[in-house]
Amino acid sequence: MPNTLPTLEDAKRWLINYYPSLIGALFLLAAGMLFVHFAVKLLVKGLKKSRVDATMHHFIASTIKITLYTVLALLIISTLRVPTTPLVTLLGAAGLALSLALKDTLSNVASGIVLLYNHPFKHGDFVEVNGRQGTVLEINYTYTKLRTIDNKVIFIPNSQVSSTDIINFSSEKTRRLDLVFNISYLNDFEKAKLLILEIIRNNDYALKTPEPVVRVSGHGEHAINICCLVWVDSGDYLNLRYDLYEQVKTAFDRNGITIPYNQLDVTLVNPQKASG
Repeated sequence: MPNTLPTLEDAKRWLINYYPSLIGALFLLAAGMLFVHFAVKLLVKGLKKSRVDATMHHFIASTIKITLYTVLALLIISTLRVPTTPLVTLLGAAGLALSLALKDTLSNVASGIVLLYNHPFKHGDFVEVNGRQGTVLEINYTYTKLRTIDNKVIFIPNSQVSSTDIINFSSEKTRRLDLVFNISYLNDFEKAKLLILEIIRNNDYALKTPEPVVRVSGHGEHAINICCLVWVDSGDYLNLRYDLYEQVKTAFDRNGITIPYNQLDVTLVNPQKASG
């Protein structure tokens, strides 16, 4: 029976034949990796100095890096004179298997591309996504990263971000703050309106134009509803909201205006009298 195992002579012959190709492939690998490293580094620096939105920096850099490494791998394969037909078949089968195994990840990647193309928000915007609020830090290949007001970091899959409503609180320079204050029917609502309006006009966060609006907006079961509509710079929204709640309560207390609340009157009955 003939010996089909490779001999030492076969190994030497193969090494002699492929020695130049191996040296070339190793040199190409080292040079290529250095090139990719410095090219991506220069790209990141250039992106930071450019007008490209910061949310896209990581995405662009990662895409260029993967592309360059793919080209490098193809060049090394070509240098080693590896037959391409079986390799293409193998890569196709592997790609199909990976696409089935990573369909959720690929969905997030596709959604990330859609988000970057449609640009519903940019780095630093304060947004609400699927009921969660925060400042946009980054759009990655698979997730969008937000920082909440209490300094928590939320990672939301891109597929969820692109398939739900997105509220961008920073897209406009100004916002309108809507508040409702309830007062008793026994109080003078005109006096309450003037107090609220005076507080707004004396607050530095409240914009003078458009003019603030303070009107009676409804008659509740136990209270008169007074609505307050005032414009504010988007970045000062919460500051004005907290100021008005505190200052209006203080002004109401000083002027004898009561804020009604639900109450339950309980009458205690003496058991002995009740039985007698």
